[in-house]
Amino acid sequence: MNEYNEFDDCQNEESYEQETNRRNPRIILAIVITILVLSMGNALLKLGNYCIDTYNELVDLQEEAKKEQGNVEAAMQRRTELIPDLVKVASKAAEHKEKIFEEVTSASENLKEAITGGNLEEIENANYDFSIAINRLIEYSRKDPQIYATREFSSLMSQLESSVNRINVQRFNYNEVVTEYNKKVRNFPGALIAKFFGFETMSQFEADDAAKEQINLVEF
Repeated sequence: MNEYNEFDDCQNEESYEQETNRRNPRIILAIVITILVLSMGNALLKLGNYCIDTYNELVDLQEEAKKEQGNVEAAMQRRTELIPDLVKVASKAAEHKEKIFEEVTSASENLKEAITGGNLEEIENANYDFSIAINRLIEYSRKDPQIYATREFSSLMSQLESSVNRINVQRFNYNEVVTEYNKKVRNFPGALIAKFFGFETMSQFEADDAAKEQINLVEF
């Protein structure tokens, strides 16, 4: 009887061991799958957060660039507002130079229209033509003592110089923001998110060499 019980116990132990051996791989597999699922979930969560953060940063930079472009345009607009008074002062002593006044007035209106349109290239071209027209007027005015000696003309020249400097500062600020934005749009992996959501690189404001010459003409 004891031999039978010992034999039966051995069988039970073998059965338990076999069952345990069968269960162990399943348990290990279940643990591995759970770890993989949790890891993938964590990775997807991080990826989702990165996409959201990158998208929001691109939006913020884009809006900041638009704001800075508005500041540049406002500074350009301010310079155009000086032209009627400048033409008025200069024309008092030079009625025979109406062509110069017409050119600067026309260039001023063209710049205003370009600013209203909002196209960066058109604004740059119109601003350049405007700077050239102002330069011609300043060069002419410097040769006429009746214009040069007036207090009004001197005041307008000072305001004109300040306007050019303000434009340069705002242009620099705009270009700084656009540079940072363009890096985000072009650099990997942000470029993938930018392309998916339709973000495109933005153009910078080019330096206005004619306006630089204008400062030199003003400072005579």
